[in-house]
Amino acid sequence: MNDTLLEIRHLKQYFTPNPNIVIKAVDDVSFTVKRGEILGLVGESGSGKSTISKCIMGIHRPTGGEIVFQSHTISKRGVYRKIRASVCRSIQMIFQDAFASMNPRMTIGEIVAEPLRIYYPQMPSNERKQRVHHLLKTAGMDSTCYDRYPHEFSGGQHQRICIARALALKPQLLIADEPVASLDVSMQAQIINLLLQLQREQGLTCLFIAHDLSVVRHICDRIGVMKDGKLVEIAQTEKLFTNPQHPYTKALLSAVPLSPLNNPE
Repeated sequence: MNDTLLEIRHLKQYFTPNPNIVIKAVDDVSFTVKRGEILGLVGESGSGKSTISKCIMGIHRPTGGEIVFQSHTISKRGVYRKIRASVCRSIQMIFQDAFASMNPRMTIGEIVAEPLRIYYPQMPSNERKQRVHHLLKTAGMDSTCYDRYPHEFSGGQHQRICIARALALKPQLLIADEPVASLDVSMQAQIINLLLQLQREQGLTCLFIAHDLSVVRHICDRIGVMKDGKLVEIAQTEKLFTNPQHPYTKALLSAVPLSPLNNPE
């Protein structure tokens, strides 16, 4: 069985704000994500890591290259739309600004249930409600939050709610785009430990995007380093930390502050 779930082949994403300017947000990037692993993408703001996630999700149409998911090329013109339903069920995303990704007029129960209503309209309402309660519990939220609204919760709780929503369709791939960047260190550790627990229990595959190397060291099996739209290095986590090859990776590592996340005890 092929253990590669996602393959990025020579991906390019160029933007032309005017005829005289070409911004190469992603420039000939290739990597694979194996089933059951957590692959980290790190780099400074503007390095192209979030643009890659948007290409995978179909938000951007790539300028060039291919995105292959479960042996289906989903980046070709017209292809993504034809298989969008199955791809959307299999790839879910959690965002840095979790609060902004939620409708403030919907209750938490409605927010988590929304994917189920869209993709499984035939599901009885009592079964859907039970499923939502289970998802919230899995994400570490009390069932009493079901009828409350997003503004009543903290940033860490917002992320837990979004994780519950992302798990509703039992995805094969979870894309986490800077999910802990806006949280304090204590809450970062809680969310990261939750993702690790879900990965172990449910066999999730995760593309974890961050700019903090201390965070990705704690959670990722492999790490890719982005700079100016290019993937300059990719390696097993400890190998990258102990024996970095690219000068930019070395510069990043030299700037990593001491973090409690580096010491789980």
